[in-house]
Amino acid sequence: MSDMPNVVGSLTIDAELAPRKQTFQVAETYWGYIIRKMDGPNIAMIVLQSLSMFFGASFLAAALGLLLLPDVVAGSVDLVMRAVAALIFFGLAAYLLWFASRGTESEVQIDNALGEVREVVRNRAGKSTLVGRYGFDSIGGVFIDRANSSGNFATLVLRYRNTAQTLGVVRGEVDQLEPLRDRLGKDLMMAAVPVRGEKTIVPTAM
Repeated sequence: MSDMPNVVGSLTIDAELAPRKQTFQVAETYWGYIIRKMDGPNIAMIVLQSLSMFFGASFLAAALGLLLLPDVVAGSVDLVMRAVAALIFFGLAAYLLWFASRGTESEVQIDNALGEVREVVRNRAGKSTLVGRYGFDSIGGVFIDRANSSGNFATLVLRYRNTAQTLGVVRGEVDQLEPLRDRLGKDLMMAAVPVRGEKTIVPTAM
């Protein structure tokens, strides 16, 4: 019985020293770097894309059915009206199938060569879809947002100019986010050097 406290203390120390799960990855490139989330797929996005795939396939089948439907079955429905309806269904099907195939793995690309931040979504095949593009001079600040987070977790955020609009980069533990916050702040401030006497707003790491 006297050995129990030592065993419990050993387990507690081992748990504290255990490696923490990394929730993001920084990949270096020749033009800058890519910040990838590693906290798993967005369940809500997966559900939306599954529904989009179902309804997209349904609209596509309906469009083909309208075009291939024999005149005898169609009755008094005019061919031109069927063609217009089929065209609308084709458009809806194309958009829904595109949304369903664009992927769920989001990443933020910091392009030091072009001086811009890109928000990208990548699918399983590796094909990327551009969601948003922001110049370095349009970023008003880089900070760690602890709101709506539990424990030591927080979100690294970019503020668009001096507005309330923000772009969430990654989530993670505060001490893991701080070096990335400092790097982003440094890169953005270097890009905010005045050109030809023009005044620019310098982003600040908060």
